[in-house]
Amino acid sequence: MTESDRATRIPGDACCNPGSPPQVEWASLGEMATRYWLDHAGHDDASFRPAQAFVGEFIEVGDPASVDVIQALVDAAPTDADLAFVGAGPLEDLMSHHRHGVTFVDEVERHARQDPRFRIAISGLWLAEGVPESVRSRLGAFGAKLI
Repeated sequence: MTESDRATRIPGDACCNPGSPPQVEWASLGEMATRYWLDHAGHDDASFRPAQAFVGEFIEVGDPASVDVIQALVDAAPTDADLAFVGAGPLEDLMSHHRHGVTFVDEVERHARQDPRFRIAISGLWLAEGVPESVRSRLGAFGAKLI
């Protein structure tokens, strides 16, 4: 299995929908991100759809492709409000709630330097005092809120 293949597969049991297939596949991270936003816009309930579960799974375990997954969401986000949602959701989960900030801060900072839309996503990110100061100060420079 190539890196690209691994990055677009997730076991079906990570999805919260009963009767989901044993494996969900997308042709690319871009296709997954498009599905993520369609699912996000189309449902008000709290259950996760396969693309949302895929993102959550990668972020929770700190998969090496986590920032690529977040970049795909940024690239496909329909509005600036959706970009801020990426910051307050998957990016905040990665950097703060699942405590992978030190591992990924270099890569997140690199994306922020290269992509104005990624900086908008960072503006939705809140970093609490429990996040290492090195992460807080570096991402604060790109608009993350330090609480």
